[in-house]
Amino acid sequence: MTNDHLRKMHVMTYAWEKFYDGTRILLHGDEPLPDRLRRAWLYELHHAKRDGIPEDQLERYDGLRAILEAEQERELGAEAPALVDDVLSILLALEKALAKRG
Repeated sequence: MTNDHLRKMHVMTYAWEKFYDGTRILLHGDEPLPDRLRRAWLYELHHAKRDGIPEDQLERYDGLRAILEAEQERELGAEAPALVDDVLSILLALEKALAKRG
């Protein structure tokens, strides 16, 4: 394996860990979904590096990032479930990509 391949695997694995842990926050807890989404973003998801995200999920990731980084200026409401779908889609894409590379 080349150094570039190893680095990409490391970045993707780290992104998978952040999205996995973020998903756990989304699934557990008594707070409303928008609050869990904020917590998942603050504590886990925003740590994932963009170059660790599969290319077919970059648009979804960029949209998620834009909304959640601007979220402090507005309330998340009806869009929260769609954002959770984005998180889960990215997590599944990361699992697939890692399985192919592994």
